[in-house]
Amino acid sequence: MVERIPDIADAALRRRAAAMVTDHLDRAQTVFEQFTATAQVQALTHRLRDAVPGIDIDIQLRPGDLSVYTEFTITGPGAGSLMALVTDWLDSTGQHRDRIPAGVDIDFDRPSFTLSVGLQQPAAEEFFTWYRYRSDPAVLDANSLTAIRDVSTRYQRSAHPDPRLETPLTVLARAHAIATAPAWCALPEHLRASMSDGYDSDAVNNILGQVTDATGVRVVCVWDVYDDFGYTGGSDFRVEDPLGHFYYLSGDLWSWLNEAADHAPAHPGSPASWIGGIDTEHTTHTLAGGDGAHNHAVHDKTAPSGEMPAHTDPLERELDHAHAQARFAADRVTTLSLTRIRTYLREHAPTVDSVEFILDTDGLVPTTFRDASGAPIDAATPGHDNWISDISQ
Repeated sequence: MVERIPDIADAALRRRAAAMVTDHLDRAQTVFEQFTATAQVQALTHRLRDAVPGIDIDIQLRPGDLSVYTEFTITGPGAGSLMALVTDWLDSTGQHRDRIPAGVDIDFDRPSFTLSVGLQQPAAEEFFTWYRYRSDPAVLDANSLTAIRDVSTRYQRSAHPDPRLETPLTVLARAHAIATAPAWCALPEHLRASMSDGYDSDAVNNILGQVTDATGVRVVCVWDVYDDFGYTGGSDFRVEDPLGHFYYLSGDLWSWLNEAADHAPAHPGSPASWIGGIDTEHTTHTLAGGDGAHNHAVHDKTAPSGEMPAHTDPLERELDHAHAQARFAADRVTTLSLTRIRTYLREHAPTVDSVEFILDTDGLVPTTFRDASGAPIDAATPGHDNWISDISQ
């Protein structure tokens, strides 16, 4: 039996065997690199060793089927921590706890008190993805959480609150919000990139309402202005706690909702990771108004109830309305929409070199197509009307 490639007498067969071995090694390397990159294994194994001191982590490539096998082993009291972590993973991701799922091998040696947990590649990818978004264990116990909530609530209701307590209580309120936020969430996939073409107040209530319903973490949108035509101007997302504190939105949720589908993260991350720093500028008491759902505004420019708007001249009101609609339309113009227009023209209208637009309530509406010389393209050109219609959509 030949065991070494150089021992193969036939040159053509020797070259073929060498090529097969090289191809196999390349595929094995690719599989391993894809696994470690997808799950960010290197960073997560460091975190896991800190969380479960004494754990041994062995990640091996099985050459037979070109799959990655991960094994966690620990001896002593740490076995309980590892088992609790695995149980939390299976429970949080909806897997059955009354039996060990396929791809998970668990062995406990009672005499040595050694626990071994083996994960085949799909299960390992699921575990590391879950662990990536899992928040660190809260340092606050149940009694502390209850005390923080009660003290903060009483302070909010106090007729003469002590301003010296505002900052420390807000810090504690943030700790309470993080500690009580879920470590994992399963948001509907259709919400991914759902705001990539822009959003209005109705979309905010619909989409952020679904996020809040699924996680219990209240995410809101703070607009610059609320006027007689609705919420307009710049906007940004915040996390709002039950006591009216606002926190900057952190983590991956904003990108998951607002980036284009080919750039948005695969998962919005742990809801606990969404709670960023304290927004000291905005609270429910300092904001001018809101719809009681997920929209707030810094400035309320609506006319007082029962009074006419400040601009009583019909022409001025029409101009105000036109300006508001233009601001709304401008919010809908994104890099993604321009990229799609360019791609469409390259595929369907190669004679078009440039496009002139007007900005109306529907966003960008093309008015003139020009060729490479700068001359306008005849409106009778085949496809001309379709180009306008398709781009306007």
